[in-house]
Amino acid sequence: MLSHAEIGLRLIAGALLSATIGYEREARARAAGLRTHLLAGLSAATFMVLSTEFTYWQGASAAAKYTDPSRIAAAVVAGIGFLAGGAIFREGMTVRGLTTAAGLWLVTAIGLCAGAGMFLTSGSVTLLGLFALAALRYLEDTREGRRLTVELSSPLDDLAGLEQ
Repeated sequence: MLSHAEIGLRLIAGALLSATIGYEREARARAAGLRTHLLAGLSAATFMVLSTEFTYWQGASAAAKYTDPSRIAAAVVAGIGFLAGGAIFREGMTVRGLTTAAGLWLVTAIGLCAGAGMFLTSGSVTLLGLFALAALRYLEDTREGRRLTVELSSPLDDLAGLEQ
């Protein structure tokens, strides 16, 4: 059985780490921002704590011995897919919201890790997620923002201009 302090630490870690991803999305004015990501990560952490503590709170009954706590975590992963699908939409030939949907999926994983007490993993995944969202965006912006225009002219074009 986890202490109340340990449960609180796991929930707070899930919420705060997920909020950092949400803050980045909020700063970019995306559909799902700080509150959405924080709530998704906190929910996942809560469900993971529930998964780990479920058998204890059910008592030592015969049915509790045959419970599978991983089923709750698996349902969370499926459920966030439904939620993230709502962030994806199409505008003409462009599809928007895929990165936001992936971010929601990511904070769910972060919350599940934090809820399981895997603080190093959840922290590392948060840093990698921020790198993917911020640093790689910078690389994409610089690549897309540069265009080179080359004009070729021949000396004969200059002579034709003088004749007129």
